[in-house]
Amino acid sequence: MEFFPEDDNATPRVLVDPLREGDEERVVQAPPDVAPDLDVPEVDTIVGHGPDPLAASAQTPMASILSSRTQIPGSSTSFIKFQAMWASAKDGYKDLPTEGNKLPKGVAHSVLGDTERVREVVQRQYPTWTPDLVHLAMAALHMYNKRWNDLTDRDHVHLLWVMCGNTRLRAHRGLLYEYNAALGHWHAYQGLVSEDVFEYIKKFSLVLEGLFRITTGRVERNDKAVLDAIHAKIGGRPVEAFFQQCTMASITLLGEKNAAPDHVALPGARAAAAGRQEGPGEVGAPGGAAPGPGAPPDPMAGGAGGHDVVHEIGAHAGLSWQIHVARVVGRVTSQLIRNLEAGKVIAKFTEWCNQPMQRAKGMAYADCALLYDSNGQNISFLTSRSPHRNIYTAIPHNLLADVDPVLEAAITRLQKAY
Repeated sequence: MEFFPEDDNATPRVLVDPLREGDEERVVQAPPDVAPDLDVPEVDTIVGHGPDPLAASAQTPMASILSSRTQIPGSSTSFIKFQAMWASAKDGYKDLPTEGNKLPKGVAHSVLGDTERVREVVQRQYPTWTPDLVHLAMAALHMYNKRWNDLTDRDHVHLLWVMCGNTRLRAHRGLLYEYNAALGHWHAYQGLVSEDVFEYIKKFSLVLEGLFRITTGRVERNDKAVLDAIHAKIGGRPVEAFFQQCTMASITLLGEKNAAPDHVALPGARAAAAGRQEGPGEVGAPGGAAPGPGAPPDPMAGGAGGHDVVHEIGAHAGLSWQIHVARVVGRVTSQLIRNLEAGKVIAKFTEWCNQPMQRAKGMAYADCALLYDSNGQNISFLTSRSPHRNIYTAIPHNLLADVDPVLEAAITRLQKAY
């Protein structure tokens, strides 16, 4: 089929490509009876360089461009020179002197880095502790050397991360994610932290405060001594029973009405009732009875006196340091909850606790959870829900039910239409 009639007397018009103007003109031969703006097959000829060897096969604009690039000076050797340049740079890097020039990585304080260092300390000393107990010990090591006046927003974020980091709260790319324990998936923050997070923080803070209240006595203020005191208090009991003891010690303000023998009360202040009932192994006289007259002072036990009238005198006077830390824990967690309700710590949390997202290929449903392309199988059903499954998508419907709720709703809608 001939698109253009042959006319031996026709004089071809010359069209100049503006992209090549000023360099080497790319001319296009078109029949005189065809308008220049029509899309016609192009035959390229490079003016000044003789006939183009690829002109006969140039049927598309891309072929024309490739043909013109082959005429650029040095185009045939540019790839070889590029490889030689990188090979030279690589050889120069290998020749760099390494002996005596390496520097250890500096230690920068960060919430994530400091938390991992504390975790290593706890797990190195007591590797058999449960994850919940490890988190409690990490919070204790973070707080035992803190004063109320020294606490900053970073301490609030740090304590929040120790409590809820990677179990209740996460941060990815500047966004806060919360864990939905009911379905077992992570979802983006919607402007209000879920009530499950507040409930967990409240319970955790009670256990942490009570931990310092039951570990009174001569405990040195260092990591190893604090961990040893926690281990001694646990004994051979289940962890849940130990947590319950800490919670009750916090609720009952254990230790506040038991002053050491060298405590001094303000003149005229009321004295608290002596002989406060204590549990087995707690601070105070056995069975809740007050020490008899002339009895030698027990350094592990407390005396009488109200905490609101006790002043510190000397380096070892006043309440034990554990009680002071317990008070600080109660105040800082209360303020943390209020700041979290107002959204004041969200921006700092997402900035200082940001982590790369490790999203798993899975889906959570109301009655099951599954992973795709896992363990050599297309679909793998999970045996438990956990924040460490890294599932970020959920559908709050049953998958394994007899009737699909979506299908049932579609059928009902269709029947109403008829």
